[in-house]
Amino acid sequence: MFLPQLDDWAAIDSRDRALSIEPGTPILIDPGGRVDAWPAYFLRRSKVGFLAEESKRAYVKDYRLFFTFLREREKCWQHADYEDVDDCESWRRRSPDNPRRIGGNKWAWCAYRPRVAGPVPHRR
Repeated sequence: MFLPQLDDWAAIDSRDRALSIEPGTPILIDPGGRVDAWPAYFLRRSKVGFLAEESKRAYVKDYRLFFTFLREREKCWQHADYEDVDDCESWRRRSPDNPRRIGGNKWAWCAYRPRVAGPVPHRR
């Protein structure tokens, strides 16, 4: 094989099937190159897992943006709370520092806002 590191990936399809991971199931990879087990499980087994592929991609994009927002604050998703969600909303919708602001309708459909109970623990 061209890259010996890829030998471990040779059986990825059979491993995915054994874990009930459907083709097209999104994953999020952290800056260290690891797949975090809880978001991967959430994306596979929650309501998100039953959405159409394009909808899954949209949800994962929203989560990725939220997790990146948290990382910029040197915070991990496991320690996120509703204040972080509110701060992210402010940044996504109103901050002049965000060149790609979104409107309220888009925010209402963002994955992490209505599903903060998903991968982000309840903390008030």
